[in-house]
Amino acid sequence: MIQNIKENAGFWSTIAIALFSLIVFFNTRELGRVQTNIDKNRQTVVGLTIGCIKNIRSSMHNVKYKFMYHGQIYSGSKKFNMDILGDICEGYRFMIEFDSTNPRNNRILLDSLITTNPLYDGRFR
Repeated sequence: MIQNIKENAGFWSTIAIALFSLIVFFNTRELGRVQTNIDKNRQTVVGLTIGCIKNIRSSMHNVKYKFMYHGQIYSGSKKFNMDILGDICEGYRFMIEFDSTNPRNNRILLDSLITTNPLYDGRFR
């Protein structure tokens, strides 16, 4: 059995590479579709940063944010460099772009800082 697997190692390697390529291809297509939908059906609102997550394997932080559209609260997150932008983790207001047909497709515009709330109490308003 093990000898049979060793003899077919090239075949299984080819299958693994083909499957990996398909996964990458379809994920890239989906990301492009999300971007196109945001560009086609763009809405903007003011969102609020509510926290950050630090991955120990990366120098980047992930800022979490929320925004409201038609009475419903949506959320998202984005990687950013804290050394460049500083601590924008809680209580900062930024513009959020999203797809009006599916607000879960959204992105925070980190170059659009509107204001900070020095009395931020941790609640989304």
